[in-house]
Amino acid sequence: AVRHLGMGRELLTSFNTIFHLIISTLGDKQTTTRSLAVKSLASIIEADPNLLAVGKVQKAVSERRLDMSVSVRQAVMDLVGSY
Repeated sequence: AVRHLGMGRELLTSFNTIFHLIISTLGDKQTTTRSLAVKSLASIIEADPNLLAVGKVQKAVSERRLDMSVSVRQAVMDLVGSY
């Protein structure tokens, strides 16, 4: 049981690292990277919609709503439209 607790903590730490990387990637220079980051974020939020209540997530999604790229804006609208 202790071993499983340790694995759970490792998974949580990895999730937090990946989650914050995705959030920071939303501001990348490359359109494709930003679009993929929004889609990745949408997949995570699909598993836990409560993440939409996190201020950092709201701010990042709101900023991408005004992105110069149509594909990024569309990915944001798909994400927001699901909730």
